[in-house]
This record gives sequence, structure tokens and C-alpha cells, in this order.
Amino acid sequence: MVENYLNIKNALTKDDSNRAAAAAKELIATLNGSTTTSLDTKSKNKYNGFVADAKAHVKHIGDNAGKIDHQREYFSLLSQDIFGLIKTFGTKQTVYQDYCPMYGEGKNGYWISETKDVINPYFGSEMLNCGRRIGAVK
Repeated sequence: MVENYLNIKNALTKDDSNRAAAAAKELIATLNGSTTTSLDTKSKNKYNGFVADAKAHVKHIGDNAGKIDHQREYFSLLSQDIFGLIKTFGTKQTVYQDYCPMYGEGKNGYWISETKDVINPYFGSEMLNCGRRIGAVK
């Protein structure tokens, strides 16, 4: 899931709406194929909540190639879901939470990144390095 999410993020940093849509469809397939058999009921409910929201948000990204502003709006929502999944269930790779104060009036410009360098998916080439790293997410 994290890898598919990062593919969307990286496409948006390059202003590549078509690649973001394709990566979103890969994430939907991954989400649809995920299972919760090893989780207790409380954890299953949390997981299913995050995944249901993520599916709705990622569908907007996948269905809107050519509408990068719309994709970025739903990427912001998807980033909250992925952050919640990682904070609750962890991930095998080191990832960072980054923040852009210029996006969404400073309210929802967060994203997850695999690099320590800030590369902004919300503004792409317009303001590629706008933002700051909040810290590692574990």
C-alpha cells in the first residue's frame, strides 16, 4: 500500500496526472486484495475504516487523469488515511511526514514521503521544494 501511495505522490511531484491516475488504480487493486484475517476485531474495524476512506479518495485520483488539481485535493485526503494506517499498523520501510503550509490554507498540506528531501506533490514544478519534514513515521 505504501509503495503504491508513494507512486501517486511521485507522479504528482512531476505534474504527471496520467501516471498519478495509473498509480491510483494500482493502489485500488492493492486495497481490494488486502486481508484482515490476522487482526483482532477492534484492529479490523480500524483497518477497514481507513481502507474504505482510502478507496473512496484514491478512486477520485484514478478517475480524473488530466485534472491534477482535483487529484491533489483527493491526494491530501488519501494522505490522512495512509498516515493513519502507518501510525496504527506500521510499515517495513522508513517514511517521513512532510508538510506544505501553502496548500489548503495550511490545513491539509501533509503527505508521506520515502525521502528526507522535501519534494512537494501539491505544487509540483511550481514550488517543488516548498514545505518541511515533520519527522519519521513509525
